[in-house]
Amino acid sequence: MNFFSDLRISASGMKAERKRMDIISNNIANINNPQTPGERVFQTQRLITKSGAPKFNNWLAGFRVMPGKGVEVTGIVEDSTPPRMSFEPGNPLADSEGYVAYPGVSMIDEMVRAMSASRSYDANLTAFNETKRMFNRALEIGK
Repeated sequence: MNFFSDLRISASGMKAERKRMDIISNNIANINNPQTPGERVFQTQRLITKSGAPKFNNWLAGFRVMPGKGVEVTGIVEDSTPPRMSFEPGNPLADSEGYVAYPGVSMIDEMVRAMSASRSYDANLTAFNETKRMFNRALEIGK
């Protein structure tokens, strides 16, 4: 058992979930920002991650005990959700038909994603703390 590798895996998960929460917060902060003339409406953003697991061909080559690599953040993409059109004929930002374009961000979806990210962060934190506890117990046994 490699305690430091286990700590790195949990830490990478916490880092990814923290980044996911930052993106969710940005989406929520821009939910009521209308499209201004000459600009495009804000697009909902999503975090893309991938497993940092060791390559299978390395396992076949004889590396039976390889530390995992946790989670890797590969980028941020914009969701293709169409803008939410609101009929506001008196608004100076309204188009010729009286509609104002707002981001297609769904508060419910963002809150569900925030709860999921928070729980994933907590699970990684628990695993991190338990690994530290096991490491300390192993040191006590060795005394």
